[in-house]
Amino acid sequence: MTPFTATLRAEALKLKRAGLAPLLLGTALFVPSILLLARLRASGARAAVYAPADFWVQHLHTAWEAMALMLLPLWLVLVSTLIVHIETRASGWKQLRAGPHPLLLALAGKLLLLLAVLATLLLLFVLASFLSGCLPALWHGVPAPSAPFPWFAALSHAAQAFAALLPIALLQTLLALQLRGFALPMGLGIGLWVLALGSLSWPLNWAIPYGYAAQLHLLDQPKPPAAGWPLPPPALGLIFSLVLLQLAALLCRWRPPQD
Repeated sequence: MTPFTATLRAEALKLKRAGLAPLLLGTALFVPSILLLARLRASGARAAVYAPADFWVQHLHTAWEAMALMLLPLWLVLVSTLIVHIETRASGWKQLRAGPHPLLLALAGKLLLLLAVLATLLLLFVLASFLSGCLPALWHGVPAPSAPFPWFAALSHAAQAFAALLPIALLQTLLALQLRGFALPMGLGIGLWVLALGSLSWPLNWAIPYGYAAQLHLLDQPKPPAAGWPLPPPALGLIFSLVLLQLAALLCRWRPPQD
């Protein structure tokens, strides 16, 4: 077993003991469940709801709105901070510094698993959005949506959202590593998210990565706030993430996290 494989197994065990599965499922299913219940309770011209050719486009747009603007950024702020806080409370960094593997390797494993959880959340959300559009039609006994579900477009949008959310995971992890306690990095992350949403029309809003997912969702508007950005939000997310990875490597060497 290679050192990186052993690190991944150790980090996966810590993540499992953190009990994040209910939070993952709750976040992925929250909006689709609301849409499902709303359509199940709907009355009137039910068949007309599913007849338009752009039914899935409108359905996915509605589902993504709350996720992109609020749930996904706040979920990442909470989970990133919580994972580091659990390690700190258990004196895990002290044990890692005494172990045979570099601290940077442990941080890389932690970040990789966090991103794997994020990818799982996005995939579950796309699947739940599909079911929330099909099941009400079956329940009411009306024809299912005439247009096929746009799997490629839905998964492509999820991949772009993943790239746009990367900087939040990395920056929030670095904040939690460098700032003691749970409340301070958590509050700072929420404050940056509020600042990003409150300044969506600001020309330099691209400098606040906590708003990239919201800007991605607003790209289909006639005049999106990110129209004047140097690059699309997913591309900026990848560039910002590379910079943060370099910063994380430097901090692990010169200012390692303390318990």
